[in-house]
Amino acid sequence: MDTVPPGSIVFVVPGPIDAVDLDALGDAAGALIRASPSRASLICDVGALDELDETALDALARIQLAARRTGQSIRLRNASRPLVDLIALVGFGEVLPLVSQSGGDLERQAEQREQLGTDEEVDRGDPVA
Repeated sequence: MDTVPPGSIVFVVPGPIDAVDLDALGDAAGALIRASPSRASLICDVGALDELDETALDALARIQLAARRTGQSIRLRNASRPLVDLIALVGFGEVLPLVSQSGGDLERQAEQREQLGTDEEVDRGDPVA
């Protein structure tokens, strides 16, 4: 389980998420941040999200929007590999950053990882750029 950075509050995102839950989740996250006396950063525990679809991504984006309206932002904790891959696939890596196991931000998002063992082939006939 990931470590929670000092001064952070945790918001557990339930799963699965129905479309009717979208506004309520954003409102709940915003209220939690506004109620925090220290204006702590919000860590969203997404470990329960097992149905990964556009509704789940919409919910996370709405929670981030609610946080930004209060001057804060969220980071995701306990994200599954499929969720990390989906976030990278749709280009939300910067919108929905992850928390590393040490509690800090991940320095490299999923779309920035290098694949081990993959080398680029070079055609010796190509001119040097």
